[in-house]
Amino acid sequence: MALLGYVAEHEPPRNEEKFRHEGNGVYALKTSTVRLYGFFDGRRRIVLTHGFKKHARGGKKVQARERERAERMRSMLLAEQASGGRDER
Repeated sequence: MALLGYVAEHEPPRNEEKFRHEGNGVYALKTSTVRLYGFFDGRRRIVLTHGFKKHARGGKKVQARERERAERMRSMLLAEQASGGRDER
């Protein structure tokens, strides 16, 4: 919660141990046990897609799967914004 409070009051930390670009427009807020994935929507707004608690096992495969999930969510939101928010079903 302290990290989210800091981001809300200031800006994302410049320390890559706490905030890092993961590729394809996705960023991770990192603590010792939690990862929160999201992306920038405009210059100052960060949209958090989801988070997960790290486990001792799982490592790189779990993080890759979760990053891909954030990428899909980002793509869906950007596509929705591009269509003007219309539901195209």
